[in-house]
Amino acid sequence: MPGLNKLFFSSCVLLALLSIWGCGGGDGGQAALDTGPVGQDLQDAISRLSSEDSDAAARLEAVADFVKAGDLRGVAFLKSFREGQSIYRWKDRLVLVEKFDSDDEGNRSARLFDHILRTELNGDDGKQVVAAKSELKEVSASRGLRRPVLAAEDTLKLGARDEKTCQQAAQKCGNSRRAEFLLPLEALGADPTRSGKTRRVARTGVCLIKISGNVS
Repeated sequence: MPGLNKLFFSSCVLLALLSIWGCGGGDGGQAALDTGPVGQDLQDAISRLSSEDSDAAARLEAVADFVKAGDLRGVAFLKSFREGQSIYRWKDRLVLVEKFDSDDEGNRSARLFDHILRTELNGDDGKQVVAAKSELKEVSASRGLRRPVLAAEDTLKLGARDEKTCQQAAQKCGNSRRAEFLLPLEALGADPTRSGKTRRVARTGVCLIKISGNVS
C-alpha cells in the first residue's frame, strides 16, 4: 500500500478506535451483536466497499469505516470478502455462499445466507433460498485491497471488549511490525479502561514496530 494511503488508513483507524472506545463500543457482549440489528454505518460501508462504481480511494475509505462502525460482525464479512468465493451478488443484494452443490447433470447451485448475520436467507415460502451459480456474481477484494482489509480485521479486534480477543489482536499487530498499526496500538496501550496485561501487550507491539525500522 503506498505511503499516503497507509497514512490515510492509519489516521482513519485511530480516529475510529478513539470513537469506539470513547463511546463504550467494541463487542460489548458478542451475543447481542450477533443477533441485534445491523447499523446503517456498517451497511453503508459494505455497500461502498462492494460497489462496482467505487474507485480505489472510496474502497479504502469504506474499509476504514468498518472499523469506525465498531461491529465485530464486520470482521467475518471482511474475511470472506478478502478470501473470495464466499460473498456474491444475487439479484439486488449481497449474499453469503458456504459451498456449491452439483446435481446429476452437473448443474451447480448454492444455499444462500445473509452476508452479515450469516443466517439462512429464506424466501416467501419460509424455505432457504437456493440459487443457480449462473445467477451469482462473486464480490471480492482486489489484490491491492487485501492487505488493508486484513488490517481492518485485526484493528477491529483491537476494539473488542473481550480482553483475550483484544490481546491476541494486539500481539498479532505488533508482531507484524507494520507501521499502520502503530497509532492504534499506542492508543490501546494508553487506554485506562483496559487491563494491565492488554496495555502491556499493546506497548510491546509499539516497541516492536518502532525498532523494526518501518516507521519513518
